[in-house]
Amino acid sequence: MVLIRFLTATFALVAGSFAFALPSHNATLSRSDPGSVLCGEGHLSLLGFPKADESLIASNAQAQDVFNQEVPVFWRVIYKDETYEGGYLDSSQIHKGLDALNDQFVGHRLGLHHTFEKGCYGEGDEVAEILSSSTPAEIDALFGCPIGCNTCLGPGEDSIHNYMDYTNESCKTHPFTLSHIARMRTIYELYRKDK
Repeated sequence: MVLIRFLTATFALVAGSFAFALPSHNATLSRSDPGSVLCGEGHLSLLGFPKADESLIASNAQAQDVFNQEVPVFWRVIYKDETYEGGYLDSSQIHKGLDALNDQFVGHRLGLHHTFEKGCYGEGDEVAEILSSSTPAEIDALFGCPIGCNTCLGPGEDSIHNYMDYTNESCKTHPFTLSHIARMRTIYELYRKDK
């Protein structure tokens, strides 16, 4: 028997903004065959998993401009003797430590790379910005909230305020750029809408 814990989240992309909501609790599913659990196939509500609290979605969202997608997040450990262990996160851990992490998972699911992708010498996160040339290059993941940090010689300080870096959640004052939002909307429409 394996214990698997799911955290179901909802995101909404609204013309020029991004909103992310977490449920107030996570759900538990016990299965004797862990391979029988489908993750990310749109069956979670049928299994009784909680949906995100819609009231947490940005208040400026207009219904006709919003589309929602559930993104399940769970963890399990598989040991050498083929036993499994599931983890449990209490609500304080979920809301403190996972908010930014889940936002980043949503970003990845919708085609975003880390802001430090390819370091100083690549094309960064490969998102050309609408109002500037691109997200500034960053040599590696940053932690804490190193304001004014510029790890590459190119123009612009490291994008420490973006969800796609590893900085502290309190540092994320400009979570996604307009171009990140446009890319997520495009990836959703092309590849994720009917999944």
